[in-house]
Amino acid sequence: MVDAFGFGAAMSMMIPAGFVPDVVDQLTDLWFLPSMIISLFFFGVFFSQFISSAFRKKETYAKSSVVKWAIVERLGIVLLYLSLSTELSTQSQLRFFFFSYAVFIFSAGAILPSYFDMVSRILYKKRSLFFALNLSLSSITGVVLSNYAKNIIDKTTIVNGYRQALLIVILVTTISLISLLIIREPKPIHVESKKVKFFEEIPKKFDEWKNIYLTNHEIKYFCIANMVCVFPEAVSPFYSIWLLDRGFDKSILAQWVALIFIGQVVGSFIVPILGKSRGFKTTYILALIFHSVSALLFLFDPIRLHYLIFFFTGLGLGSFINSLSNIAIELAKTGDGGNINALLGIFRMPGFILLPIIVAFFVQQYSSVYILISILISCGASIFVVMRNIESGIFPQIRFWTSDS
Repeated sequence: MVDAFGFGAAMSMMIPAGFVPDVVDQLTDLWFLPSMIISLFFFGVFFSQFISSAFRKKETYAKSSVVKWAIVERLGIVLLYLSLSTELSTQSQLRFFFFSYAVFIFSAGAILPSYFDMVSRILYKKRSLFFALNLSLSSITGVVLSNYAKNIIDKTTIVNGYRQALLIVILVTTISLISLLIIREPKPIHVESKKVKFFEEIPKKFDEWKNIYLTNHEIKYFCIANMVCVFPEAVSPFYSIWLLDRGFDKSILAQWVALIFIGQVVGSFIVPILGKSRGFKTTYILALIFHSVSALLFLFDPIRLHYLIFFFTGLGLGSFINSLSNIAIELAKTGDGGNINALLGIFRMPGFILLPIIVAFFVQQYSSVYILISILISCGASIFVVMRNIESGIFPQIRFWTSDS
């Protein structure tokens, strides 16, 4: 739980639905660069999960990998702070910022397979509640940081407010690293050490995932549903850019980000409460409904309903992330939750990489109304895939690793 404060502080400043696209937008007049930073986020998170999971064996010690990538994450945050130094030219800031962001995002994705395995091992029950508390603490930290950044943005610029907030992130994440170091995970009696060959492990991982996809009916259709429903998360980072272009003052940006995090808190707790009685399939569908409501509000009256747009975006993000985390663990074989989470995520990667750039180009020529309608179609199609092909409600189970039984 202590680490959630550090993780939340970092992710509140890094997620594309927050400040990042607007920071890039302030540093350049090129229309495609804000969309590229969004694509970079999703590419880094999902591709690094694939690489990391390729070198993890089932039911193996996870803490050392978690700590290693946590340290790299913190290095990326420090580099991000340095990249926005006023002593650098705007062009140098932009290049350094993209590089530093890539370092953080790659490590944030690479840590997930080990982190999921460690959680599934230590918490053999009530995992959905843990994910809800984790995301809620992250969101609370995000709200505080957003308000802190708002006060600075009001007086100076978005870039300076973001940079000053990163100082707090560096402090909090440094302290929270201690909590990771003191976590006790049982070590195996004997660990086989062998030289891992990159070009041998990657094809093996592809073959393994192909076999899981073809033989596990539920995982297969959740992969398809994930691939179809990328529109809401890929497009929602543009909401703030579009609204600022419509005349909103820059000072309101922090309020929008705070509302996203407040929505995430509510959405994340819906999952363990509703998931216990109705299953995580239901909460997955509900998350897509929240995203649809957000798009509908933007279609009807984005000027008057802007606060609700970001609140429902947060509801969708919080309930979807928590639902997918629990689905991955419940559908996986014991000790393989991180691997299945990466598999479910990799199907989302192509859409997340391409859609932000396509959307940014499209709205230069046409109305954003077509994009918002695409969100509704995407969510509806994904809900149809799940309801038609997944019979199980996917309920939480009590599970132990073989080595711990």
